[in-house]
Amino acid sequence: MPASDAGSSEQRQAMIRQTHSFFVAWMDGSLPDTQEAWRQGQACTMHPAMQLVSPDGSLMQGQALAARLRGLHGCLAEGEATGCGRGGGCSASPPVVCRCGRRRQAPSGSHTLRCLDRPHTGPPQRIWHEAYAEQHLEGSCWLVTYVECHERQGSQTRRQATAVVQHQPGAGQHDHVWRAVHETALPPPPS
Repeated sequence: MPASDAGSSEQRQAMIRQTHSFFVAWMDGSLPDTQEAWRQGQACTMHPAMQLVSPDGSLMQGQALAARLRGLHGCLAEGEATGCGRGGGCSASPPVVCRCGRRRQAPSGSHTLRCLDRPHTGPPQRIWHEAYAEQHLEGSCWLVTYVECHERQGSQTRRQATAVVQHQPGAGQHDHVWRAVHETALPPPPS
């Protein structure tokens, strides 16, 4: 298949933006935790054999990757404590289980739960991509690279992403699927 028949650069970039917007909404719980929301948002753009190497070097692939990502629904959401019976997080409220599966408890005098097992900073306030480049591999596959930037509570993190995407008509809004992604943490941007 000639490169001209394998979708456009604009479609691939739009798929990347849409995927990251979906995951922010999925993890902050603003999307419903339903099969339909998952299918419409992400599942149709993940190849069944997709693999992901995360910035910490761990490898996930296929159904295990999809199940892990699906299980992250609401993991970055803040919630209200219910232990004191007043709908708030007084010091009497016991730990509860966070939607991310970890224990959470409201700090004394607060009505917002915090995860006890890790910093619970919430979803990025903004995600954007820089330095996008792509190279046609063969057939309907493309190698794309970009720097993924996250801004959260005034601080910024970045990661270099390298991905293989495949043009597949009928696969999601942008006719592409993710085949592989490798992310590497980058140092913070200069001040």
